Amino acid sequence: MAFCSFTSSLSRSPPVSSTSRELTRNTDSLTSVRAIVYARGMPELEDLLIRRAILSEQKELEDLQLRASLTNAGDRKALLAHPDAIELPLAQIAAGGVFVAEWRGTIVGFAAVEPRGDEESELDALFVDPNMRRRGIARSLVAHCAEVARTRGSAFLYVVGNPHAREFYAACGFNLIGTSETRFGTGLLMRMMV
Repeated sequence: MAFCSFTSSLSRSPPVSSTSRELTRNTDSLTSVRAIVYARGMPELEDLLIRRAILSEQKELEDLQLRASLTNAGDRKALLAHPDAIELPLAQIAAGGVFVAEWRGTIVGFAAVEPRGDEESELDALFVDPNMRRRGIARSLVAHCAEVARTRGSAFLYVVGNPHAREFYAACGFNLIGTSETRFGTGLLMRMMV
């Protein structure tokens, strides 16, 4: 279980309709999240796409994770002491559980969703470039991961989140159900129905 911090040659799919309910359920294809962005009133991100990560993006995603994590004062000291915590396993990317948010050809965030032993799913990572925050990118990634969990047959999407991200996760529909110990301290165990 990771401690999720809320803190980064493709073909484009055709635009989707104007409601997020109608987003494609095919998680193997590139997914436009235009509907979510418009629903949030942020037309400047109409070109935001969520797609599966590819192996060659590992280093770029780890760099994004580090940049995003270091902006959280509570994480900085622990991460500098344990740089190995910033690792995105190639196997996780190869398995198809890592999704990037791309805006105008630039990766601006990423998330990972993993199966749990109880047939449910877990949001294992969520990071947004610090210069692109508060634009709906993280919410779009969460919505995409919830859809992936739903298509896998999960009833719930779980997350172990940083305490400073509690309001964000609650706004996305997660409910606090307990706490979980991580290598960096106590995280909030939350889940949402998918």
